[in-house]
Amino acid sequence: MNLKQRIHNFRVPLGPGGKLVMGAIYFGVPLYVGLEIMDWANSRSEEKWKDAVAGKTRKMGTVTLPDMEERRKAAEELAAFVKSQHEKGK
Repeated sequence: MNLKQRIHNFRVPLGPGGKLVMGAIYFGVPLYVGLEIMDWANSRSEEKWKDAVAGKTRKMGTVTLPDMEERRKAAEELAAFVKSQHEKGK
């Protein structure tokens, strides 16, 4: 038997207490890590919000009215270009 088969065939029998501990580990570790990531993300969000309120940053990923006007004009220009190309192809 080669090493790979020996490693993958090795099993440690667990009693009821061992199964309970392993179940708690398999459930608890991802839960704990997820909560820590969520806490870290919330703290980052609060820092950015405080900076935005204090005026240190211009915007927080939101679309402002001037941006919407620029996007509308660009969309109109693109539509006119596509229409002209379509008419040239006829």
